[in-house]
Amino acid sequence: GWPLVVLAVLAIFAAVYIARAVLIPIVFAVLLALLLSPLQRRLRRLRLPDLASAFVLVGGAAALFILGVLMLAGQAQHYLAGAPATVQKVSQMLPAKVGPLADLAKTTDAVEEMTAAENAQKPVPVEVQSQDTALTIAGLSSQFVGSAVIVFVLAYFLLAFSDTLLRQALGSRN
Repeated sequence: GWPLVVLAVLAIFAAVYIARAVLIPIVFAVLLALLLSPLQRRLRRLRLPDLASAFVLVGGAAALFILGVLMLAGQAQHYLAGAPATVQKVSQMLPAKVGPLADLAKTTDAVEEMTAAENAQKPVPVEVQSQDTALTIAGLSSQFVGSAVIVFVLAYFLLAFSDTLLRQALGSRN
C-alpha cells in the first residue's frame, strides 16, 4: 500500500543523505568525464592513447581547478579580513532604534543584567589551529581536498577506460 511506498521513498532519501559524501564526488566525476569526452575523442583522432589523453585532460582540469581555488581563497581571505570594518560602517549607516525595536533592545539588556552572574568569568577565547600549514594558508579543509582528489581520480579512470566500461556494460546485458 501507500504507507510502504512512503517509507521506501523516505529510506531512499535517508540513504542518499547519509551517502552524500561519496555520491557528490561521484556525480561530479561523471559530469567532468562527460564534459571532457569530446576533447578526448579529438585527441584519439590524433592517435593519442586513451590513458595519455585522459591524463592530459584531467590534469589540465585539475590545474585550472587549483588555480581557481587559490585565486578565490586569496580574495575570500582579503574580504574576510575587512569584514569587521565593513560591519562597523554599515551599523553606523543604519538609523537609530526607535519604537518597538528600541523597547525590545532595552528589555533584552535588562534580562541580560538580571541573569548575569556577579562573579562570572569571561569566556576563554578558543583558537583552532590546523597542523597542516598548506591547507591553512589556502583556507581549504581536508574534506574538500579529499573530495576534489576523488573527483579527479575517478574522472581519469572514467575517461581512460570508458570504452572498456561500455563494452562490459553492454556485454553483461546479453
